[in-house]
Amino acid sequence: NLLGLNVIYEETGKEAHSIVGPLLHMKGVCEGYAKAMTAFDKKLGEMLHLLNEDDVLIITADHGCDPSTPSTDHSREYTPMVIYGDKIKSGVNLGTRESFADIGATVLELFGIEASGIYGKGFLSEVTK
Repeated sequence: NLLGLNVIYEETGKEAHSIVGPLLHMKGVCEGYAKAMTAFDKKLGEMLHLLNEDDVLIITADHGCDPSTPSTDHSREYTPMVIYGDKIKSGVNLGTRESFADIGATVLELFGIEASGIYGKGFLSEVTK
């Protein structure tokens, strides 16, 4: 979690171009989850100034997880996703997407790569200013 952000920070310094990070995974421990999210949020705030004008930050997870459940199984069917950048609109509600692959299709759009032939549907046009 925080280690991942520290590595990204150390490796990119002020030359950050793209940061995509899978960073948090805790189950059954709400207090620990809250502490990890607080540490992540603080470090993220310290790093946002490293983004260049054309950079886009996407934060997501590979599955949903409710830290209040005692199970170690994935407890949510949907994953959170936040997209941020100077050219990204704030407050856009993308609703429930058809697939997690939509994020991959959007990353391809960001790099100007044709996304036809993959399952996901990019949403770049919905979020750019």
